Amino acid sequence: MERSLVTLMLALATNELLHNVIEVKGIREKVARLVAYMDKKPFKELPFKIDTRAKSYALSTILFLIVVGLLYGFYSLLDLSTDTAVKVTVGLLILSYAATAVLVDKYHVDIEQVTRRFKP
Repeated sequence: MERSLVTLMLALATNELLHNVIEVKGIREKVARLVAYMDKKPFKELPFKIDTRAKSYALSTILFLIVVGLLYGFYSLLDLSTDTAVKVTVGLLILSYAATAVLVDKYHVDIEQVTRRFKP
């Protein structure tokens, strides 16, 4: 397998793990903000607003390109063998799946506490 393709695969798998963790953290943050609003408690807002799909897609695309580019450069410096790179990629994808499962489960717990308030 061509070295640059293996390096790109590794960078993409690492980005997937980071993206999943950050994305679910953001979702859980919105639930925390909702709870704070409902309880009339202060909530520290982000210093920037991402309030349109265009902003969201633009930010995601820019971050994707920057992070994957940096990771590609990092993994290029490591000069891993193809076998090692494939094993690390598999490990990253398994870790990404596990982290997403755990964090989404925590989201379900968070949102269930909110929905119970409205249960008749």
